[in-house]
Amino acid sequence: MFKNISQNQIIAAVIVGVFAVIAAFIQRPNSDPIAQLTADAANTQVAILEQTQTALVKLQTAIFEQTQTAMASITPSVTPSQIPTPTNTPRPPTNTPTQIPEGTILIDVNFENSSLDDLMVTSMSGLWTILSDEENNHVFEVNKPSSWAQLTFGSPRWQNYEFKYKVRIVDYQGDYPVANGRVRNNNLLSNFPSYVFSITPLYRGFALDYSSNGNWNNLAGSEFSFQRDVWYDIQIEAQGSQLRGYINNSLRISYSDSRLLEGSIGLEVSPHAHIQFDDIKVTVLSSEK
Repeated sequence: MFKNISQNQIIAAVIVGVFAVIAAFIQRPNSDPIAQLTADAANTQVAILEQTQTALVKLQTAIFEQTQTAMASITPSVTPSQIPTPTNTPRPPTNTPTQIPEGTILIDVNFENSSLDDLMVTSMSGLWTILSDEENNHVFEVNKPSSWAQLTFGSPRWQNYEFKYKVRIVDYQGDYPVANGRVRNNNLLSNFPSYVFSITPLYRGFALDYSSNGNWNNLAGSEFSFQRDVWYDIQIEAQGSQLRGYINNSLRISYSDSRLLEGSIGLEVSPHAHIQFDDIKVTVLSSEK
């Protein structure tokens, strides 16, 4: 934008200064040539300096004026109306619960190559041990604890499932339940409610109770003679409001109760009882049967 100004005006200023000096020199009267030449040289330098300064001032003035004109003619490339307006685009919800398909196996542990991690244990009291029995079969054992030994595993959000396990009563004392399976443990509530399927050998009993704050309310029961050192297949189903208990594939208890519709799973062993468990498996059921 400024190349014509920087070339033409500087050249013109210099030429004007040179001609002015030459004209002044020609008009001076003759005197001492040496002195005259010295004075003329000094006057020439002064004149050139003055003319150059004048030309630079004119150049700066011209540049400033043209710059102001050019800046005034520039139109902003972005106007306020072109600034994008933020929008609140709805995002899909995260961690949306999904229905687990019927038949999905949630837990399948036989203790041959398993650990407590495979059981998804969330809480445990008492000494639970994986060891080999007399037939070199790995089992899950509690041997005569001084107080109740309890194990909780799985998710408190599980709803409809089948809980299967094998149990063997090696020894026991007392007239209370010795080996229990709990379903729908709801440890999210302050009273820790659950349904308990219990085995009481002394009274030949297989019972279902509703447990809350440590108090048991009997819902149903069935007579069954449990023997020491015999493996029994226990199957518990929690499906909607329906609760069912099987011994060796035979239905022994069927009851409807809707107070608890979700919860985790548990096993219990009473004080001074020697109990073994094996082949624990949890499978998803449909919402109703």
